[in-house]
Amino acid sequence: MNIDTSRERTARLRNISLQSILLATGAQQDPHDKKKWHTIQGAISIDDIKFMNWNRAQGGGGAIDLIIHLYGLNFKSATSWLHSHFPEHTASNPIAPNLKPPLKLPSPAPEKLNTVKQYLNTARRIPAHLIDRLIQRGDLYADHSANAVFLMRGKHHIPIGAELRGTGPHPWRGMATGSNKNTGGFFIRKTHIEGIVLCEQPSMPSAASCIIPQPAASPPQEPDPVQRGFARLSKKTSLSTAVMTQTQPEMPSPTP
Repeated sequence: MNIDTSRERTARLRNISLQSILLATGAQQDPHDKKKWHTIQGAISIDDIKFMNWNRAQGGGGAIDLIIHLYGLNFKSATSWLHSHFPEHTASNPIAPNLKPPLKLPSPAPEKLNTVKQYLNTARRIPAHLIDRLIQRGDLYADHSANAVFLMRGKHHIPIGAELRGTGPHPWRGMATGSNKNTGGFFIRKTHIEGIVLCEQPSMPSAASCIIPQPAASPPQEPDPVQRGFARLSKKTSLSTAVMTQTQPEMPSPTP
């Protein structure tokens, strides 16, 4: 791809309508203000190609800036996201849109977050500090039905779907529309063990990360039986979530 072609491709991506972007990310239009949208980053107002997040005092222009703002991506990752979700805008000769439904993430409902936190802490026995850390880094939130939404990520940390877990008296699990479990999943990173623990449900990596013991000052010992049990489990189930335990920096715990 030469420089001119690359610039044309970038221009086409930047000119994708902001409304299309917001719909693809699961944002919901305000019923009283058609220019106002409720997103994972809060309320955003759009005007043609410009947008403004008044809560965060941040704004920009064009589809690329909007994706960078919503997901905290760099320029390269944002253009990759747009290319995968709107391929008809990057071809030299426009092609028919992909018939697969676009990703539509549930809209966040901050007022339901305490219900989700209480369910995960009391019913699933996940420590509050770990729940808060997942919320802080944007991998867990509540939707308007008080479901726990576990964000699934793929290459370049780009969201590729979400797994939903009901918090009511009747067990319920589901997937966000357009999720692609073949390209990523929900994961938690640990720093003290080299390996991967694969799990079947999104709440299991959180539990597994608590079961895996912290390192002792003494020389390495034989693997804990629980770790071997998770390894055997991973060979027998259909898996989409994991505890990533490569030696990479761990996300800091939230400041009280």
